[in-house]
Amino acid sequence: MSGRPRLETLNRDNELVSIIFQHKGIKNAIGTQELVLALRKKGYTVRADFIHQLILKIINERHLPICGKCHSGYYWAKSKQDIKESIAELSAKIKGLQERIAFYESFIYE
Repeated sequence: MSGRPRLETLNRDNELVSIIFQHKGIKNAIGTQELVLALRKKGYTVRADFIHQLILKIINERHLPICGKCHSGYYWAKSKQDIKESIAELSAKIKGLQERIAFYESFIYE
């Protein structure tokens, strides 16, 4: 068996959920570096560039209201407004990506 043992992964993910659960509401978001340090204090080594992927996995597997805000961090949604703000940010990213796709498509001549 390669990689991390399942129990260790489950415990690490549980710890991550516990940390984020303590950061309720958008105003109490915890940044990626802070999450890395908090996990290290608990004995788990996680690279900062892996945190986002790990949180997405946890959100999808466990169906949890963990939201994120660029330049602020991750937080446990405590209100409808917290979720709406997260949706608005994701929608803006989608719009930006669609505009970039349209720009690139303008270079394709058939």
